[in-house]
Amino acid sequence: MAALLVSCSSGSSSSSDVYDETSSESSSESGKSSSSRLAEGPVTDADVLDVNDYDNSDETSVTDSTSDTKYSIVKLGIYMWLGEDVNKVTTDVKNTCYEYDESLCPKYKRFYMAENAESVCPEGFRLPSIYEWKQFLAEKKIKVLGGQCTKRDTLECFGLDSSARYLARYDSAVTIEADGSVSYSAASPREFYHIRCLKRKSIVSDLSDLPKCDKNSDYGTLFVGAEDVGYACRDGEWKQSLSRSCLPEEAKTLVAIHDSLLYACIDGDWTFASIQDVDEKCTSKNLEREILLNGKRYACTDTGWMLLKFPGSELGYCSESTLGKTAMALHDSIYYHCDSTGWRIASLNEILGTCDSTRYGRSKSSRGEKFVCRFGSWDRFSDVEEELGTCTAEHAGEAFIYEGNFYVCDTSRLAWRIDDALLHIGKCDSTRYFDTVVVGDVIYLCNDYNRWQKTSAKNGKYYLCTSKNLGKIKDIDGDNFICKKNSSNEYVFDYATSLELKFGYCPQADTSHVVSGDSVYYCYNGNWKYYGKYVPRDTVSKDTVVKDTVKKDTVRKYPIADIPECNYYTRDSVFFTGLTEYKCMVSNENYYWRLYSEDSVLDQKGYWVETITLGTQTWYCYTRDKFTWYIATRTDVSHYVPPVEPKCAEGFHIPSVADWKKLFNTMNANVPGGDALWYFANKPGIPRNFGLELYRVDAYWASDEVDASNARCVKVKESSYSFDTCRKGDHLFTICVSD
Repeated sequence: MAALLVSCSSGSSSSSDVYDETSSESSSESGKSSSSRLAEGPVTDADVLDVNDYDNSDETSVTDSTSDTKYSIVKLGIYMWLGEDVNKVTTDVKNTCYEYDESLCPKYKRFYMAENAESVCPEGFRLPSIYEWKQFLAEKKIKVLGGQCTKRDTLECFGLDSSARYLARYDSAVTIEADGSVSYSAASPREFYHIRCLKRKSIVSDLSDLPKCDKNSDYGTLFVGAEDVGYACRDGEWKQSLSRSCLPEEAKTLVAIHDSLLYACIDGDWTFASIQDVDEKCTSKNLEREILLNGKRYACTDTGWMLLKFPGSELGYCSESTLGKTAMALHDSIYYHCDSTGWRIASLNEILGTCDSTRYGRSKSSRGEKFVCRFGSWDRFSDVEEELGTCTAEHAGEAFIYEGNFYVCDTSRLAWRIDDALLHIGKCDSTRYFDTVVVGDVIYLCNDYNRWQKTSAKNGKYYLCTSKNLGKIKDIDGDNFICKKNSSNEYVFDYATSLELKFGYCPQADTSHVVSGDSVYYCYNGNWKYYGKYVPRDTVSKDTVVKDTVKKDTVRKYPIADIPECNYYTRDSVFFTGLTEYKCMVSNENYYWRLYSEDSVLDQKGYWVETITLGTQTWYCYTRDKFTWYIATRTDVSHYVPPVEPKCAEGFHIPSVADWKKLFNTMNANVPGGDALWYFANKPGIPRNFGLELYRVDAYWASDEVDASNARCVKVKESSYSFDTCRKGDHLFTICVSD
C-alpha cells in the first residue's frame, strides 16, 4: 500500500500579509468615542428631571375653598388627618356651638348633626371609619375636648373639656373621655357631633410602608411604587393584585419614589408619569432639548415633545445636529447611523470606512471581529482567513493546507477557495486503490469508488479500512471497531454493535436474515435489526444467514392454508418458506398472516427501496418525508431549497388521483385483516402500515395540479380516505408508484 507525504506550508500569514487597520473605538467616561465619527452610547446630552420637584402629594396643610379656612395636616401612615376639628359655618348642615355660645367655637369648634355632615370636610377629605379612628387614637391624642350636645326640647350640652363625641363613617359615632377611654356607638339623628376629617393615600414607596393588615382592615388596594404592583389586604395578609387603581381625590397627583421614579394618578390608575404630566415647556427656544423621565427619553421638536424609541431612547435624538453620526447602542451592541430618516442599522462602510479600490484585500477589526474589504463591501473573516490571512495579489496562486483541504488564493474573488485535491495529490483510479496520501493532519484514502476519502481517527489513532479488511473486527484500546462502508460508500472504522460482533458485517444493500434462537434479525441499510419471533421450518436453520438473492418468479409460494394459525401466541412471529416469509399481525384484535414481497428498486440515492406489487401497480413500501408539492413532483426548480430530496426511482412517480383510487380499490378487494385496510407491505426495516397510519390522519400528495397555487391530495384516516385540495406550499407526505 503506497503512501505519499505532501509537505506544504502551515498556512500561517506573517504580519506583512495583512494590512490591519484596527478601528479606533475607545470611549471617554461620558460614553462618547474619541473618534468624531464613531461613538458608544449616547451622542447627545439629556437633562435628568429631579422627580422630587414635581411631587405634589406631600401636603402639610389644606385650605377649605368654601370657607377659606386653613387646616394643618397630621400624617399617620397612609392617612392625612386634619390637625383640628372642622369649624365651618354652613346652611347645608345643622350646626351650632356649645350651648349656643358662639364665643366657644373658636376654641372648641362647632357641632354638626349627622345628616349630610361629611359635606363640611374640605374637598378630597371624608369622615373616618371606626377602624380608622382606632388607628388614630392608638397613636395620637385629642387635646381639646369640646363636650357633647343633644337636641331635645332644648339644646342640652355637657362634658366641656372632659369628653367629645365625633361622627364616623357608616352612621357610627366615637365618644372620647378625658381619662382616655373610648366608646363606639351608632349615630343618632338627635345628637350633635364634632367633625374631624381625613383622606388616605393609595400609593406607598416600599412594601415596608404598607400598614398592618388584619381582618378588620378596610384599605382597598394599595400600590407599591418600588415594586410597580398593587397589593390588597385579604385574610389578614397583603397579596399581590392586578389593580393599579388610585382614588378619585388623587386625580393628577404626582408621587416621587426613591428620587428616581415619578408616578401619576391618571384615569383612575397609577402609571409612570410622562412628559405631558409635568410642567416642562417645549418651545422654539429649546428645540432639540432632551429630557430623561422614568427611564424614558423625550426630545423637544417643532411639533412638541416626542417620546424617543430605541435606539433613539439610548443614543439620543437623531436631528440635523447629529446627521451622519454612527454610534453603538450598548443595549444590543449594534451600530446605528443617523440620517434623514432617523436612526437605522449602520452599514459596515459607515462603521469601518468606505470600502473602495484603494482598500481591496485589506482587513480591519471592530469589536473583536475581523473584516476584509472586497469589491465595495466589507465581509467578515472566514475560518480560512482567520488561519491563512487575506487573499491579496502577493498570494496569487499560492496553495495552503487547512483542515485537510487545499486552499488557493483566487485574486479574481480576493478569497481563498478549496482546490481540487487531484491537482495536488493525483487522480484516484484503479491503479491507486487503497493508496494513502498524508495532507497536513489528514490521511486521504483512494477508495474503490474512484474517490479520495478522508480517514478518521479512533481514540487518537489512524486505522485504515479497505476492501481487504472489510467486515473485520479490531480491538482499538479496548473498544471493538468494525471495518465497514457507510452510506456514502466510504470505508470507515466504526464502533461494532453487539449484533455485528455476533453476526458479522451487514452491507448497505444487503437484505439478509439471521435466525438466532427464537428471534429473527435482518440486515437493513448496513445495520442488523430485530425483526420478530421465529417459527421453526426445515427450510431455515438457526444461526444461518438467509440471502435474498433469488428472483421473485423462482421463489416457491406457499398458500396461507399451509401456514400455522396466527393467534395471540404466535403474534409477531416470522414464518419462512424458502425465501418468502410471513409475519403474524394483529389489528383491532384481528389476527392474520401478512405475506412479504422480496422486490426492491435502487433509488436516486443509491439505496435499495422495498416495493410491493398490488394488482397492476408497484408501490414503495414506505412513506418518504414531508415536502412541498413543488419538491415532491420536482416541477418548479425555483421553489427548491437545498438539499432537495432525490426524485423517485427510475420508472416511479408521485401517484395521481387515479393511481390512489386504484390502490384503494385493490386494497379493499384483496388485503386480508378485516378493517385493517392499510396493513400491507410491512417489509423488514420498513415502518408499518405502508406509511399510511391507521390511527391518525395523514395527508399525501397527488400529482394532479389544480391551479398555480393548489394541487390535489388524499387524506387517510383509519379505514376511510378522502380527496381534497391542498396548497402547493404545504408539507405533506410523499410516496412513489409505478404502473
